[in-house]
Amino acid sequence: LENIRGLEQTVLLRRLGSGFEGHPNCLKLPGLEFSSGSLGQGLGVAIGSALDARLRGKDYRVYCLMGDGEQDEGSIWEGVMCAAHYELGNLVGIID
Repeated sequence: LENIRGLEQTVLLRRLGSGFEGHPNCLKLPGLEFSSGSLGQGLGVAIGSALDARLRGKDYRVYCLMGDGEQDEGSIWEGVMCAAHYELGNLVGIID
């Protein structure tokens, strides 16, 4: 999270034009790699990033912020099982 600049914009949550007007916007928050939209979409991207880091021998963690509502999505549980199968210790899921 240290590479994400613009976290001070969190006070602008749900305000048009901010990086947090709805879903976090990677075009307005430098360091954010991906703007998710549909529930359950972000974890799959995070898993891909974590696998990529492992395959390229990079030593960093991938953080995935998820809402409580998306925890009922099938793609989340498929992703959780995938992350466990590949033992992705560099992947951190945060449920808000």
